[in-house]
Amino acid sequence: MRVLILTRFYLNGQSTHVFSLCKELIHQGHSPFLVISNLSQQYLHWLQRNRIPYSSKMDLKFLKKLIHKEKIELIHTHSVHTLPLALELRDSLNIPVVATCHYLDFQPISELIKANRIIAISDEMKRQLKLPHQKTVVIENGVDTSIFRPLPKKSSTRNAIILTRMTPDRETAFAKVAQIMLNYDWKIISIGNWRPKDLKLTSLGWQIDVAPYLRQADLVIGTGRAIREGMAAGCVGCVLGDYFDGLVTPTTVEPLRKTNFSGRTFKHDLSSSLLEKTLNTLSSLTELRNLQQFSYRYGKNNFSLHTMVEKTITVYQSCF
Repeated sequence: MRVLILTRFYLNGQSTHVFSLCKELIHQGHSPFLVISNLSQQYLHWLQRNRIPYSSKMDLKFLKKLIHKEKIELIHTHSVHTLPLALELRDSLNIPVVATCHYLDFQPISELIKANRIIAISDEMKRQLKLPHQKTVVIENGVDTSIFRPLPKKSSTRNAIILTRMTPDRETAFAKVAQIMLNYDWKIISIGNWRPKDLKLTSLGWQIDVAPYLRQADLVIGTGRAIREGMAAGCVGCVLGDYFDGLVTPTTVEPLRKTNFSGRTFKHDLSSSLLEKTLNTLSSLTELRNLQQFSYRYGKNNFSLHTMVEKTITVYQSCF
């Protein structure tokens, strides 16, 4: 199928999702064309290396010509900023539109429900936004499990990755977690935009490919896609966003998954005693390794990018 993918570039999991979708669509024999505004130069090189056709031009006249040239059959939009353009193209060229909703605060819903089909990334999203049942499908974010896989852990050193897009209202909680972990002799790497000056951790900034770091880590701290990628790479997940939901375990994984590991499930108070109790759970190397093995098995069985794209193709086909 020949699909036009529309989005705006963001330094977050949404862009990673779109890039992964395009790559796997090609792998499964389809022909996506990505149109993405505000694209970062380093990601442009990634698209070129993976032979994903793309453009950063987002005007209506150009897109109409592109659709005719590439014989586009369907439009898949991922951003609130590209949804109106997708709907205008649909109405003028009679091409169906699929819209993926990535955020609970997506507005306006009145525009979203005009799409031919809607993909919500969690049960929570479909329920809370009251998306129309007859045209909405829940498809969770997928991870390339051929890349995100664990390496043998030969050292007793405990290594953690903080993988997040930091905001000012989250920083205090993350600093508290990091400091207590450092007190427990964890080594911490921060990947993202968080570079705390007063904590003895390594800050790597934004990384296009986080798999090499996650494969060598024992614990990943963050939300959403960070937890999915970390678990698939054999890390124990620790959910911390606007709220603290704690470790992903066989007992907690299903309720945490329903809110896409967002930190909105349990909403624990972030007390020092709770954090110390959490770390004590991982003080036994045997318990840590058992949880890592659980994470890897669960991620491999439930977060497959291949399966996500198969489900997405089924949504595309339902538009005809």
